[in-house]
Amino acid sequence: MLIENPGLALTEVLREGIIRARGLYAQCDLTNPNSPSSTVAIVREHNGRLDCLTLADSPSWSAPTAAR
Repeated sequence: MLIENPGLALTEVLREGIIRARGLYAQCDLTNPNSPSSTVAIVREHNGRLDCLTLADSPSWSAPTAAR
């Protein structure tokens, strides 16, 4: 997508990627909180600028600690 449209906003690139991925997995229940999640980081040099976009949608978990 960026090759065909190098000036496309990174938010649009991410949006289209999410739409395409969702279409590939239409049978999955993406409203389920146990559905897969993702982290995306995009960096691009364009017209002498550095464009950055991050999406952090990855859950974390830590084991409970013993009471002290």
